[in-house]
Amino acid sequence: MPIGTPVSIGTAQNKTSAASLTITTTAAVAAGALIFICFMFVLDDTGVGAVDSAGNTYSVASGANVKLLYKENAAALPSGGTITVSTTNANNAKAVSAGYCTGIAASGALDQSAGVNSSGTTPSVSTGTTSQADELTIGFVGTLGPSGDVFNQDTSPAYASVPARVGTSGAGATSNVTVNAGTFVETATGVKTYNPTLGTSRTYLASILT
Repeated sequence: MPIGTPVSIGTAQNKTSAASLTITTTAAVAAGALIFICFMFVLDDTGVGAVDSAGNTYSVASGANVKLLYKENAAALPSGGTITVSTTNANNAKAVSAGYCTGIAASGALDQSAGVNSSGTTPSVSTGTTSQADELTIGFVGTLGPSGDVFNQDTSPAYASVPARVGTSGAGATSNVTVNAGTFVETATGVKTYNPTLGTSRTYLASILT
């Protein structure tokens, strides 16, 4: 089965002191698909997890303040279902965006992952060499900055803006967080890189998964 086109299924954000954030899904996910979640929050927290209304529980694939979570071979999740991401800290600013993709292996799907924390306008993160030609790449840059910041998607290769961009706003700029992400279906092995650009210099945390 070939890898399908990635689809966004919902976003959520708030600046309320709370230990969870819930997406109401905007599209149905077929049984067996890969669901992936990009989650950015202010307070460093190792106790992040996610569950949904179909009973799926999610694995965590990357580090502090920015989390990529995924569920391979997911149970079907209808439009109007919920995905709840939780932390052990009561985070004030937090944002989450989810998507799905069909045609991904039912088990052992994660091949390569990497992450970097830095600041500036040119985030970049790269994997090791992938083990097979046909893979989904998910790139994620979480910024300490408002949703109104300019974000320019990586166009080489041409990443799709899935899952959708989402963030908080108001008060001081760095009291906010924004999820910036992209997906690309690969057809060759190699080192995979995510290189979007930011319109304003921000502290960022970048992750990439294949």
